[in-house]
Amino acid sequence: MEAITKKYGPVSSVRLGSELLVIIGTVKPAVALLEGRSGIYCDWPRLEMAGNVISGGLQTICLGYNDRWRRFRSYEPIQEPASRQLILDVLENPTLYREALTRYAADVIMKVTYGKVSPTCHDDKEVIMDKSRKKKWQAEELELFSSQVENVRRSLDSSGTRDNCFASYMLERQTEVRIEVLVLKSDGLMVPRVPRPDGGTMPSTASGSK
Repeated sequence: MEAITKKYGPVSSVRLGSELLVIIGTVKPAVALLEGRSGIYCDWPRLEMAGNVISGGLQTICLGYNDRWRRFRSYEPIQEPASRQLILDVLENPTLYREALTRYAADVIMKVTYGKVSPTCHDDKEVIMDKSRKKKWQAEELELFSSQVENVRRSLDSSGTRDNCFASYMLERQTEVRIEVLVLKSDGLMVPRVPRPDGGTMPSTASGSK
């Protein structure tokens, strides 16, 4: 961008297909245009299908930059207490900063949408109720993705040849890497499970991605 600014000036443009991209290369025109004329330039392309056709212009996240958008996005009174709580959470336990950031985002969204926040992510009754469904969902997911691995196993057993894929590679080497069960997770990771000393299973370090 620096080279483009030096060659064409502080404000230039380039066409990418049907879109015209305006490049603002220095601070002065950026402040003049995006602050002084924000009502004109602080916007984004219209999402015709998602914003108008499907939702009839009622979808908040698809609104253009206008008075209605500013009314709906006036979150400062909600963000301030959530920010204070974020700082306190990080000071109390710096190692859990990721969880603190997650809580901040959840607090703002829940307060804006439903007018509520939770003391923690562990004692909200809706969260606890949802966790009770976890085993059923896990069983369904395990059945779904394990069936894909079993299809590969049957193909290997019947033909003796394998497709060039991670599942067949790991299945052929179960004894070599002491794999007891193979699970293909929905995030695309193949997780071998190996015997634990107590007779259970644990994820192996011999895992790969699709």
